[in-house]
Amino acid sequence: MKYVEVLEKYEELLSENKKLKATIAELKSTIAEESTVNGIVKEAENLTNAEDTIGLTKKSST
Repeated sequence: MKYVEVLEKYEELLSENKKLKATIAELKSTIAEESTVNGIVKEAENLTNAEDTIGLTKKSST
């Protein structure tokens, strides 16, 4: 392989590497956002379930 060919391939790989790193960063951001949303939904579900049990005692009617 000639120097010029090697240099071109190297530059292509650098460009691809840069694009892949950007994609990884974007995916990590998406995952973090989804985790936050899922956490909020679970907290809301827990609050709803907690509200359903408020006021129930052994003497509550079935």
